[in-house]
Amino acid sequence: MTDEPDRRPILAGVNATQDASVPRQAAALATRMDADLVCAWIDTTRLPREGDGTDAVTVPVDPDVVGSDGTESEVLARVRAALDGATARWTLVRASGEVVSALRTVADTYDAALVVVGTRRPGIVEWVDEALGGSVAGRLAHTQKRPVVVVPQGRPE
Repeated sequence: MTDEPDRRPILAGVNATQDASVPRQAAALATRMDADLVCAWIDTTRLPREGDGTDAVTVPVDPDVVGSDGTESEVLARVRAALDGATARWTLVRASGEVVSALRTVADTYDAALVVVGTRRPGIVEWVDEALGGSVAGRLAHTQKRPVVVVPQGRPE
């Protein structure tokens, strides 16, 4: 047995509409665990192109639609503002496709120690999505091997 800490990164699922508490709590966990933070934004308006897995090019689902989760620059600005003053080293990565599958792939790519996500956003559209497909946190917890930390959104930190 070793006293060496597990330095695998913490993975946080982020988007342009979530509370700042999600990346902040993930950064706090990363600091406590002496780990880096990988913030993953999943562009749900694009699907990964089929291929051998090395092709990073994506194709838009509908080129006329802007995603409800914002653009990459909007997400970066929100994460940067949320993590202002955080001591954990962090980076933002972009993935495409269905959220749970893409987060699982990013977690595998970075060998994340755990995954941090927020609770569902308020609103009827999100409620219908959850009712039909289940929550991202719930589906992650049931489909991959890493612990999932769920940060409540819309509540004081």
